[in-house]
Amino acid sequence: MNTTSSYPLSRLRDFGATISDTITFLKMNLKELVLMYVIFVAPFLLIATLLGADSFSEFFSGIGDDMGDFLRSLKDFGPMMLLSIFMYILAAMLYPTLVYRYMRLYEEGAGQKPTIQQVSSGLFRQTLTNAGYSLLLIFGLIVSALIVIIPIIGFLVFFFGMIFLMINFTMLLPATTIENHSFPGGYGRAIRLVKGRWWYTFGVVIIILMISWFFTMIISFTTSMVFGLASVNFLDPDSASEVLTKKYFLVTGLSAILQQLFYLIPHVGMGILFFSLREEKEAGGLSATLDTLGTDATPTTHPEEQF
Repeated sequence: MNTTSSYPLSRLRDFGATISDTITFLKMNLKELVLMYVIFVAPFLLIATLLGADSFSEFFSGIGDDMGDFLRSLKDFGPMMLLSIFMYILAAMLYPTLVYRYMRLYEEGAGQKPTIQQVSSGLFRQTLTNAGYSLLLIFGLIVSALIVIIPIIGFLVFFFGMIFLMINFTMLLPATTIENHSFPGGYGRAIRLVKGRWWYTFGVVIIILMISWFFTMIISFTTSMVFGLASVNFLDPDSASEVLTKKYFLVTGLSAILQQLFYLIPHVGMGILFFSLREEKEAGGLSATLDTLGTDATPTTHPEEQF
């Protein structure tokens, strides 16, 4: 059953309001968002973990000290491992698309929480669109880095340039999902939203990621301590190969499914930031005009009235 709330998404926000509204929206919609994560995203992560545990274990246990061992281990890079990787990528694209689609329907419904059926309609089609946007962007960055930036300009320029571009494209998936831009309009839309607000966007992204990272590290640290993974030296191939078993990848995979729950924080945070930036860019002038109504002190030529 749909429930309604008057909580607004499209409104101007300062830095603090963006962070606090992220937490507020999560509190108000946590049950619905977690349920949709369990229904749509978690199964892909679980299947990927179960399919890839054996393959990943054989692959990493075959990596030794020299290149020959590494090349021999590539034989374990089989169909099951490729399918597992594909499922992980699909889940990674499905998750933010799910959240932004929920927020889009929430906004269109004036605070009415969308149902599972409403969110699922067109969800996978939009996920594939977002995957195409993301893969093309990543491919372009890698190619330009290997061919031009690193060999000619240097690694430091590449590193800081990547940060600059990543912040510029933080609004890519929210824009393509919430506004349903046709290809390649989402790229330009993302850049226009962040233009002039780069440092503001950078600060919000860092704080939101730190909050999410804190909770995921608690789960990761607990898992490592319980299963004795914290004492493993992964720089020592012999030591690491004794631990990188099927059990290890099953445990870390299941732990990752639980950690992914806290990825709701950055996904919702980027959605809140999108609505704020869009309101600022497109409705800021209207808001300013409305604020000044009744305060116009422009002199006129009319004679002053005498009482």
